[in-house]
Amino acid sequence: MPDRRKTASVKAQARGDHSDDGRRQRSEKSREKIIAAMFLLIGQGNMNVSAAQVAKASGVSIRTVFRQFEEVDEIYRQIIARLEEELMPTLLAPYQSRGWKRQLAELIGRRAEIYEYVMPFKVSSAVRRFKSIPLMDDHARFVTLERAGLKAVLPTAISGNRTLLAALDNAASFESWRRLRQDLKLDQKAARETMLFSVNALIGDS
Repeated sequence: MPDRRKTASVKAQARGDHSDDGRRQRSEKSREKIIAAMFLLIGQGNMNVSAAQVAKASGVSIRTVFRQFEEVDEIYRQIIARLEEELMPTLLAPYQSRGWKRQLAELIGRRAEIYEYVMPFKVSSAVRRFKSIPLMDDHARFVTLERAGLKAVLPTAISGNRTLLAALDNAASFESWRRLRQDLKLDQKAARETMLFSVNALIGDS
């Protein structure tokens, strides 16, 4: 004769497992909605998104948003991961022009478009990254990609010059783009031309 207490215990445990799975799935779905809402809001230029705005844009309750915001650094990391996935084909695309100087100009043009797109996300996460090792690591990877892309275009005589490479890296960096666009209030075309002018001035007749 079966042990009714044991059978009841197994059934209760099974219900508990299903309940845990359901809660986990709802939590993951809510987080996806929150990430999508933050991606949209920040991309529209809102660099200091509030929980109330996220709740309205995502259709998720304000209580759930606050609960998810306890892991806001991870949310930012997932946003950054989405940006990288979206932009990597542009970063890795072969150059259309020939000769390193023309390729360098093409690189600046690409960066102008990419920097303009990622600027609200970079600015939004900038303050948080100084309090977060994972976000600081993400920023370091971005800087490494910037330098690698620049070195891939430059001849050895320039990339091997540590001081000149650092100056070029700085002139063609996101931080330079942000200053041109936000602090000096240049339009996108003027900012791109200024960045290219700075790079060419550093290269001179090399």
